[in-house]
Amino acid sequence: MAAYTPVALATAVALTATGGTQIIAAFTTNVLRTIHFSTSAAGKAVTFSQGADAAGTRLFDAMPLTQNVPSIFNGWWVGTARWDGNVNSTTAQISVSGYQYA
Repeated sequence: MAAYTPVALATAVALTATGGTQIIAAFTTNVLRTIHFSTSAAGKAVTFSQGADAAGTRLFDAMPLTQNVPSIFNGWWVGTARWDGNVNSTTAQISVSGYQYA
């Protein structure tokens, strides 16, 4: 019988300026519940997408971050593809928690 299993889907992953950095691997079904971004430097903007980074796949598109203030988003984002992320330059982190359904 299928069940929801609570998991840390990504724990303090350092984002880079390279597009297409895999944050969460593909799974039968990932349910993202809490997304947490943080940075200790000014002038950062993050992009987070389901699958390969492209205009039609972005959940967050060049979203600005405030230095030393966490950005926390709660929701119910479901997907089977991998999740990718990047930042306009280094020194930003992402953590994601939720469920895996299998």
